[in-house]
Amino acid sequence: MCAPWATTQVAPTQSCGTWFFAGAGLETRPYNLNRGRSFVLEEYIPMSIIEFRVALTAADFERLIVFYRDGLGLDPGELWTDNGRGQIFSAGRATLEVLDSTHAAAVDQLEVGQRVSGPIRFAFEVPDVAAALERALQYGATLVHEPVLTPWQHFNARVQSPDGLQITLFQDMNTHT
Repeated sequence: MCAPWATTQVAPTQSCGTWFFAGAGLETRPYNLNRGRSFVLEEYIPMSIIEFRVALTAADFERLIVFYRDGLGLDPGELWTDNGRGQIFSAGRATLEVLDSTHAAAVDQLEVGQRVSGPIRFAFEVPDVAAALERALQYGATLVHEPVLTPWQHFNARVQSPDGLQITLFQDMNTHT
């Protein structure tokens, strides 16, 4: 079994490495924990998330504020000044990617040529990767790798923020001309 706590058994001809949908008449999402055993489904009903935030702790607060505001063009919002400082930035639509180490290494290989990023890497979709890269570098980013075209037709550049975080700037060539 891939997930011993799951409730629905899939026909034996279906493999554990394939995604399937469970449930009847309910909104469900694919769910699969591939552990090399027979495949079992669990019904998954998503929780309503209103906002996704990533909180960074900065050693050089001012430098990072300038980088994310001016270098990446994020829209500043609320600023907190009680018990230290905090700044909200709007970054468009948020998506969380969870990658296993093999896939993360493959992305690094495509974008940079070797494994370089740590457990967290930001990726920002931009309308013009060359302009975004130039702007990020002007405000303190370090170039990790020039833009490359990925097999999924994204034009990706890799930079490192002033505090050392790996950031991918990407342009979707399927939708941007």
